[in-house]
Amino acid sequence: MPEKDIMPQKRKYTPLPQRSAKKCHISQASITRLTVSRYVSAMNSFFVWRRAKGLGAEVDFADLDWQLGEYLNHLYQNDRPLYLGINCIAGFKKLRPRCRKHIDTAVAWLNNWSKVTVKVQAMPLHISLVKAFVSYGLLRRELDFALSLYVGFLGLLRGCEILDLHIAEVQARGPSMVVLILRDTKGARLRNVPFETVTIRDPLAIKIL
Repeated sequence: MPEKDIMPQKRKYTPLPQRSAKKCHISQASITRLTVSRYVSAMNSFFVWRRAKGLGAEVDFADLDWQLGEYLNHLYQNDRPLYLGINCIAGFKKLRPRCRKHIDTAVAWLNNWSKVTVKVQAMPLHISLVKAFVSYGLLRRELDFALSLYVGFLGLLRGCEILDLHIAEVQARGPSMVVLILRDTKGARLRNVPFETVTIRDPLAIKIL
């Protein structure tokens, strides 16, 4: 019998199951890793304070509620930032869900602190960065770039809104006020309105605009 031609054939194999990327614990599925780290850091600060005060760690929910309340009072009396208390309480609610319904006193005191704290809107960029970027734009004769950053800083605009200022509608309202009409912004989408307005009263910016 003539020999049959033996053709090389592909080796059959069973593909190994693909391992999916390691997921975080389900308790942290709805928050970012950065938020989790902030919560953990704030909670650890509470634990450090508790240890320094000689307070017991093996406590029931009532004692924990009292300790958290005293910790918040400690932060408040020492003029510490409000977000430290917010992150601490949020951490216990999110990462220690059994505590959620048992820290009413601490939550009430945090609300009191929040009510007496004057809210200050954060600057979109640090003033030193604004000065450096504006100077850079002027040196390179990129006036639109420099003006956008300057006006964006004055109007407390977010990063993307600063970059999109070239499509903003500018309306003069007399010699001392200019109104920017910003479309498709985060705030407009949240409020389901077509645009947001920002008022600029800086004489130098108005003169340039």
